[in-house]
Amino acid sequence: MAVFGCIQPGDAPVYQFQQVGPEKWTLPLSVLRSDQLVVFLTGAQPCPDGKGVAVYLSRAEEQAFEYLGCLTNQKPSAVFRVPVSFIDVASPVGLVLGLSLEPLDSLSNIENSGAVAQQSAARALTHTEIARKIAEDVSVFLGSFVKQQGSTDYLVVPADCINRWMEKIVSRIQNDAFWWTKR
Repeated sequence: MAVFGCIQPGDAPVYQFQQVGPEKWTLPLSVLRSDQLVVFLTGAQPCPDGKGVAVYLSRAEEQAFEYLGCLTNQKPSAVFRVPVSFIDVASPVGLVLGLSLEPLDSLSNIENSGAVAQQSAARALTHTEIARKIAEDVSVFLGSFVKQQGSTDYLVVPADCINRWMEKIVSRIQNDAFWWTKR
């Protein structure tokens, strides 16, 4: 009977974790359609006393796992955000979900360490950078509609301006999900 499960929003639960060590399991993930994953303990077997399950994610070809969070008997399920670095719209890559049974003290240390805070700060910074680049892009795009009359600049925007910009930005993201890191 399955001990762990994973749900990608819009998909059926998946339970086919492969045991890769005495207290380690992996689950290859198909193409992500969301930036969230639900991971849960099925209840078929509780965690041993004093232990919890660390949840990690890696690109399939790299096997360098990044800590996402943990599950315990008291918190048997959680929604985890997939870091932006794992999402590639133009050419999706395979991911691997990793689970590791670890002492609660170790999990507490990981949770309270600067590493988790740094990951959260990096994600927030990444989202801020994306927002800034998109704002700069729309500013440059709208700036192309400035008309000068005498010594005054006027912004004369065609009715389909926003739709044209949206098509441009969606195309850019489809061609290169990390376009905002360049320039």
